Amino acid sequence: MLRSDRRISSERAGSMLPVHHIPEQDTPKMKMIPWFHLIADVENTLSAHTESTIRDQTRCQIINKIQNFINRNTPFNDPLSKFCKSAVNITKKFIKTNPDVLITEADKGNRTVIMSLADYDSKLAQLIGDTNTYKQVSSDPTGGYERKNNNIVHRLHALKLIDTRTKYTLTSYNAVCPRIYGQPKAHKPNLPLRPVVPNTTSPTYHLCKYIAGILQRSFKSQYNAVDSNTFCEHVNQLTIPPDHVLVSFDAVSLFTNVTKEVVIHDIISMWDEIRENTNINLDLFLEIVDFCVGASCFCFRQKFYVQISGTAMGSPLSPILADIVMENLLRRAITAANILPEYIRKYVDDLFLVLHKDQVNAVLATFNSQNPRILFTCEVEENGRLPFLDLLVIRHEDGSVKTDWYAKPISSGRILNYYSFHPSDQKLAVVNNFIDRVRRLSTTRSREEQELLIHQHLSKNDYPHSLINRLLHQPPRTDNPEKPTIYRSIPYVHGLSSSIKRILHKSNTQIGISHSYKNTQMQRHIPDRLSGLSKHIYWDDNK
Repeated sequence: MLRSDRRISSERAGSMLPVHHIPEQDTPKMKMIPWFHLIADVENTLSAHTESTIRDQTRCQIINKIQNFINRNTPFNDPLSKFCKSAVNITKKFIKTNPDVLITEADKGNRTVIMSLADYDSKLAQLIGDTNTYKQVSSDPTGGYERKNNNIVHRLHALKLIDTRTKYTLTSYNAVCPRIYGQPKAHKPNLPLRPVVPNTTSPTYHLCKYIAGILQRSFKSQYNAVDSNTFCEHVNQLTIPPDHVLVSFDAVSLFTNVTKEVVIHDIISMWDEIRENTNINLDLFLEIVDFCVGASCFCFRQKFYVQISGTAMGSPLSPILADIVMENLLRRAITAANILPEYIRKYVDDLFLVLHKDQVNAVLATFNSQNPRILFTCEVEENGRLPFLDLLVIRHEDGSVKTDWYAKPISSGRILNYYSFHPSDQKLAVVNNFIDRVRRLSTTRSREEQELLIHQHLSKNDYPHSLINRLLHQPPRTDNPEKPTIYRSIPYVHGLSSSIKRILHKSNTQIGISHSYKNTQMQRHIPDRLSGLSKHIYWDDNK
């Protein structure tokens, strides 16, 4: 078998591949290749083969590919790789000589933000200084939350409400207090931050996912727009009365204003639907939700905080709770404002409405009166046009509604670059998805106008016009009847992983291979020396 200790070996190949003995002076970047991850993931994929003969033959072919790849010793000597290496070195030198500079991603628009680290710290400290939302505690609360989490899991198992496998999944081991970070809102003045608490290391992460799954299966919305496509299909069927206007409402800081009391009330009101998806009784379910919402903690600059109001952005439970609260608020407001249901759609905290032009302010006041903490801002159409999601909704004089693909002014227009070190099939998937999206959403543009827009956008990301034309005029794609039933991932190594993928797929067409990324060329450290850990802000995707 392929081994990830010090060598790759195969009895049939009759050779040994010394991974760690690659001459560093000849291959300076070989150490960056995640060999152990690659070996482990390939061996895991091979385990899906039922016939040992085919498994061994496939293993031998892969070993030969890896050995030839190492012997060639030329994967990083092309001009593009040399240019990227030079650019990376220059950037690393800049970061090293400017420790007071932070490079990170904006919260929207796929934009890169360069800001002062002191300014970042000041803005984030001001955010968590809100005593109505956060409270500083004297010591790390993670251990106490972990014990409570495991006690709840033990009770669920003792009551035979979960099986042993689920018990082990929900039990927390060696949890670490999450480190909060901020995403700059580059589209707003003074670059305010959006606080995010990555809860994957928290003691309640898996329990929150479990409860969220129950709620998602139970929740059915009358007004949700699942995505831009479903919203586009709905709105293109509307006919707007001449005295009505297009309006959007946006909830201000929804997650931090979804209080525990409102969550409990709304869960009780929909318990008849929830009970069909769980054997947990109401009292215990409410106890678990109360614990999960209240156990939101994080660390910043060696100080610990708990969130005393709202739900944490970063918890897997927060989106569905916010959706439930918004749905119930919406129902009450629609009844009070007497709005036709077909004239309103919701996407998380954004609402699309069609209102009488004289009632906009009154309806906004009705919405803002439903919950003192959840307030809305309003945007009214201009010249019959209103942006919503990644669409521009256009009202014509005859009352009909059409849509157009729309990029917000804050959007950088960046997608996966043609010259990036990613597999070709990923790049083609990005282009095909973009083409399909523009064609589906742009109901006001002719075919020629759509193709011009597609060319303009993809050309900015270095895609050649010949490739764009070929993809634009290819036959419509159909579902593959031999769609893989087993999916695995392997790390992407430029010049190697695609060959391995073809070998694995040829040996078993039921295996679908995707690529993962174990390395990033550049990362900016925001030091948080507690327990020797750091928060990493990544800003480059292996290009």
